[in-house]
Amino acid sequence: MTSTALISLGLIAAPTSAQASAHGCDPWPLPPVRVLCASVSGSGTYVDKVGFGSPLSEFTCGAKGAIRFYDTAGSLYHQETRQGRHGCSWGDGFEIHPRKHMRKGKVCSVQLINGAQRAGVCHRIS
Repeated sequence: MTSTALISLGLIAAPTSAQASAHGCDPWPLPPVRVLCASVSGSGTYVDKVGFGSPLSEFTCGAKGAIRFYDTAGSLYHQETRQGRHGCSWGDGFEIHPRKHMRKGKVCSVQLINGAQRAGVCHRIS
């Protein structure tokens, strides 16, 4: 088995590669202050699962999670969105399972609260 080509592009964690996974976190400095951490499981261009959430999360309403796939030219070619818990709650987290080969480029996990992007973490796919 070869090591995966998924590499974290998060702002806090240095780019890493691991056996079939990548992980990174991104702070969002605007109020409310949050941190989004995301991980990708897969191998090469195959993406099995993208999981993400906010370990410093607070009481939120209307949270959604999205993964956006970009090719090497930076063009968005695929997106999946998941609704968080209905109403308002403490904490939020999402798992999305593409379970398919994607183009070389990157996948970005983003957290949306009331439609506004609060944080994002990208991982390279190559």
